[in-house]
Amino acid sequence: MSRHFVRILAAISVIGMSGACGSPTDVRPESGACPQTRGFGSSGCADVEGVVLDQNGEPWSGIIVGPRYLAGHAGFSTSYSTTDADGRFGFRITRYTSEPIGAGPDTISVFVHAADPRSARVGVPAAVRDSVLGQATIARVGSIPVPLEVTIQLQAP
Repeated sequence: MSRHFVRILAAISVIGMSGACGSPTDVRPESGACPQTRGFGSSGCADVEGVVLDQNGEPWSGIIVGPRYLAGHAGFSTSYSTTDADGRFGFRITRYTSEPIGAGPDTISVFVHAADPRSARVGVPAAVRDSVLGQATIARVGSIPVPLEVTIQLQAP
């Protein structure tokens, strides 16, 4: 396969993943209690919600938002959302490991990453992108998570 064809396939798969993981109007795709998943089995989940703003503080629609984890945080899902007309997004992180829960709250540090896919080109990452670091609390299976609320303000180049 040519390098150009491989780059096109990679770009299509990234765009396809963003649409397959939640519709642009899903602010909280899976509201309610953390389900017990089949197959890998889950031990809890966290919801992340928020808004993406432009440099003037106005809501920005069509921005892809998802989690990025610190090194060593394996065993979590990576779901993406697209901001709606009000700049709102929401996604759920599911833990697929059975790590023991200690005495304090079960938390994970997560970068909430936002990128404007319209500023990307084949083989070149989005020029308009940024992340904020937050701490999400993992709710046990059967419990309703308290969402991590974030605001991301992107700067156009």
